[in-house]
Amino acid sequence: MILFVDKFIEDFKSKAIKIDVIGTPPSTQHIYGRRKGGGSYLKKEAISYRRDVMYEAKQVHKLGNPPSVNNFVVGILYYFPDKKIRDVDNYRKLIFDGMSGVVWEDDKQIELDFSRKYIDRDNPRVEIYYIEC
Repeated sequence: MILFVDKFIEDFKSKAIKIDVIGTPPSTQHIYGRRKGGGSYLKKEAISYRRDVMYEAKQVHKLGNPPSVNNFVVGILYYFPDKKIRDVDNYRKLIFDGMSGVVWEDDKQIELDFSRKYIDRDNPRVEIYYIEC
């Protein structure tokens, strides 16, 4: 099964546009703070990471063009610095939000997404691949 997944990912990567973001994204469980009077806010670390994704997306995506109205398939490869147990579902929110308004108008345009995690102690990062449908 792993061999099939690896082949699928390699094939997808060869056809997709790639965005690299250095570092480990904050988990959805840690991106919001709570106000004393109620409500929540996005923490500084989360704002910074979303800004990093947006910056990298602007460097790659059809420079100067408006965000697409078409649908997308997105693959996210996480390279974590250690073997700590992580739920990859908790990391994509800021990535998708950072690409909204740059690559696509809204992340509801994502028809299919997949992710995989790896270990790279020397170079933790996220590789985002996308294909416009």
